[in-house]
Amino acid sequence: MKRLLIINPTSGQHRNELLPSEIAASLGVSSEDVRKTGTSGDAERYALEATAGGNYGCIVAAGGDGTVNEVINGILRAPNSSVKPTVGVIPQGTSNILATELGIPTGVLTDAVSVIEVGNNRLIDIGSVNGRYFTMMASFGIDAEAVKRLQPNVKDLMGAPAYILSGMAALAKYRATPVMIDIDEVQVHSEAFIVVVANTSSYGIEQVKIAPFAAIDDGWLDICIFEKPPNDKIGFLGQILLLMARRHLGDPRVRYYRGKKITITATPPMLGQIDGDLWRETPANIEVLPRALSFYVP
Repeated sequence: MKRLLIINPTSGQHRNELLPSEIAASLGVSSEDVRKTGTSGDAERYALEATAGGNYGCIVAAGGDGTVNEVINGILRAPNSSVKPTVGVIPQGTSNILATELGIPTGVLTDAVSVIEVGNNRLIDIGSVNGRYFTMMASFGIDAEAVKRLQPNVKDLMGAPAYILSGMAALAKYRATPVMIDIDEVQVHSEAFIVVVANTSSYGIEQVKIAPFAAIDDGWLDICIFEKPPNDKIGFLGQILLLMARRHLGDPRVRYYRGKKITITATPPMLGQIDGDLWRETPANIEVLPRALSFYVP
């Protein structure tokens, strides 16, 4: 089976530790089947072209969660393609949340390559928000504002903790937003700091389980709403501390739902992020595509 390797050479904190040629050699991929990204959107374009051409049975994404997100969007957007390539992941990013959720080793290149070589695959659910696909989450509110404020050089230097610092800076000027959420025709009104629609349990880092009951192949999306507490921002910081301790669902102002079709509207609109990358503002129409794409897993 022919493989295409899409590699983001600037992904993660330790850039250029592994040369594209080294990764390609480990996978047995020839140089003509390697694509290096140079800017946002390249991985999606390469994956779309490869899927539409029908020449590849596997597309390997070597990079972070953002690179994987572009690859799955390219595959699912490809026209006239009845057979979708299986996705392999070589984790090279800052957090590698999807790889961790799937059990793919994140430390040693050869361990991740061996997962692809063995060839065990797993069909996973994919989320769609206004036609944009995600593997992990679509979320709206202050976390998206933190992504917007995040400076790439700070992220490269600090890794995941950079998001926390960016979030603290965003909170200084942020206000909870009136929001209406339709979950499978059940309407929820709230005033929220964050609304997360999750396909996986982890959030930002593997240890933070914002949607502890989420499973990536159960045909559902899990919705977690951090409502405005009585003492506003101080109370919200308390909710975040409970989240870090995995006790946030004990807070009566943290609401949890499951659904298959979700619509979010807010006044004023809430900024969104998808799989850790900035998206756009609400309204958002979200649905789950059960077991829509195959990934190589241990």
